[in-house]
Amino acid sequence: MTPSECAIQTSADDLPDLVGQIVEPTARAAEISEVPWPAGASESAAYETYIGSNAWKTNPSRLAELRASGYRCRTCNASRDEARLEVHHRTYENFGRELMSDLTTLCAACHKVITSELRSRRYAAHPVVMADYAAETASAPLFDVAYSTGDV
Repeated sequence: MTPSECAIQTSADDLPDLVGQIVEPTARAAEISEVPWPAGASESAAYETYIGSNAWKTNPSRLAELRASGYRCRTCNASRDEARLEVHHRTYENFGRELMSDLTTLCAACHKVITSELRSRRYAAHPVVMADYAAETASAPLFDVAYSTGDV
């Protein structure tokens, strides 16, 4: 599962109204430090761990962005009743201590399309290099030529 596919389903019942609450930075840091970061894990594994954590689900910036969007996809305007809403990271500069401006609300379908486009642009700038590729050298055929042509 890729980081963009690892998203939290949002519904009216599971969104506590934390938007108006002020969270002390030290309290927020303590919440984030409780996220069980796997030792030696890849960035994508750490991302999935964080996205599945209570720290992300109750992140005030995440909840503020959902509320500011009116619980609608910012691209196609689908509501939370029409589609699963996800909160997309526009930047990872403040990962784990996101600002509302770092995030945007998208439905699952738009999130997938936008993430795919962003990845294709990023990877287009870095073509695949065949580092372990060796040119094929002439060798004996894998089958008997005489046998395959019926000259046996």
